Amino acid sequence: MKISFGELKNLEPSLTLLSPDNWQGSFATIATVKKLTPQSLIFVKDKKFLKLFIEMIAAQGMPVDCAIIVNKDLRADAQMALPLNILSEKKCCLCVIDNAQLAMARISKLFFDRLNSDCNDMVDGRQMGTAEVHPSAWIAQGVFLGSHVKIGKDVQLFPGVTILSHSEIGDGTILFPNVVIYRFVKIGQGCRIHASSVIGADGFGYYFHQGIHHKIWHLGSVIIENNIEIGACTTIDRGTFGDTMIHSGAIIDNQVQVGHNCQLGKGVVVCGQTGFAGSCEFGDYSVAGGRAGFGPDLKIGKQCQVGGLAGVTCNWPDGSIIAGHPARPVKEWLRSEAKIRSLIKREEKD
Repeated sequence: MKISFGELKNLEPSLTLLSPDNWQGSFATIATVKKLTPQSLIFVKDKKFLKLFIEMIAAQGMPVDCAIIVNKDLRADAQMALPLNILSEKKCCLCVIDNAQLAMARISKLFFDRLNSDCNDMVDGRQMGTAEVHPSAWIAQGVFLGSHVKIGKDVQLFPGVTILSHSEIGDGTILFPNVVIYRFVKIGQGCRIHASSVIGADGFGYYFHQGIHHKIWHLGSVIIENNIEIGACTTIDRGTFGDTMIHSGAIIDNQVQVGHNCQLGKGVVVCGQTGFAGSCEFGDYSVAGGRAGFGPDLKIGKQCQVGGLAGVTCNWPDGSIIAGHPARPVKEWLRSEAKIRSLIKREEKD
């Protein structure tokens, strides 16, 4: 599964090793600047991401055997922030490339192909002898299990359920008709996922360059913890390079969209037709009213309340109660609505 530096250089000729100049290594995956893992590639496309990367190193420490690949215009800043002694200590290297985002799209395809090389979703895993199904599981006619799927004790799979390779379903979980579970998804114990929901499809990740939308291939997955209920026709996208996480006790209504890399906390309640853009964090026991919308990379604290149809465009601390478009404190929103109504009435009288 590991990919050598030489293979990367063949794919991206502009990839240049800066320091140490004699470094040799191989890589198991691509990591994000928010979750640093050993033996990984880390792409840094701009100063914002470089600053975040330095902050994560300070908090987590530098991972070992990594390559940090920065855009060519960040060369001086990166060399100053990551001196040779720090890189050598952790057996890491610093590289520069012409276009980090374009390289990330191309290189992610290489890792994706390696990751999925032993998947077979054309022949049922029970026929191939690779699926592991507990004898107490109830499996209806018309269910498909891919290779290396694991089905736990007392699981119920209704007609039309499809579970693709390397996914795991925990004890007592129920998947209703036509639920689709993509590859490498992990679902915990005691969950209920209603009809026609899709868990683990690719997130909406592309890089536009010279008239082409270049796909960023998703290496992450979805992890759904225990005792979670997910309504019908809900979609939860897999993470780009990390995992999309739904924590224990969450309740998610029908027709909800959860974008790639999102983190939904314990016991959250998400009402119908709500949408989370990529990389949102929704804190423990927070509530989102119907058709609320959350922009990308937002952090909503614990025990927040978000009104229906709210358009959330910035971070909010624990305990916030917000509504409106754009979302703001609910009392402020109510005052502004009342003011608008009074102005309209005044104009009508005039």
